[in-house]
Amino acid sequence: MIISLAPNLEGLAERRFFSFARQVRDQQSAGDAVRISALVETETARAADLSDINGQCAEYTACVRVLGDLAQLRWKLVESGYGLRLGTAFPESWLNLQALYDLDVARAAVDVDAIEPLVVAG
Repeated sequence: MIISLAPNLEGLAERRFFSFARQVRDQQSAGDAVRISALVETETARAADLSDINGQCAEYTACVRVLGDLAQLRWKLVESGYGLRLGTAFPESWLNLQALYDLDVARAAVDVDAIEPLVVAG
């Protein structure tokens, strides 16, 4: 599943996030859910004190929390090129989440109220 962030994390915020994601992946591989929670709390507390993450403290903190939550739900973090892929052991749940995301994107792009309903000829 690919979810875009707006605005994108950039510079140090982006590098810190990928470093954090690798730490989460390592703890996930070790099966240490308690350590993942501790990593999330430590990183979000640290982010509030960082003035050099491009003014993206709120975005960065949200990304850290979401990634931590997904890792706790046993979503698998896979490094892929310059990004991360998230996967789950249950493909049907991924399909449902992807369908809901696609539906939200479509609703945001189209004014559903402006669509005239079909009239049945009769």
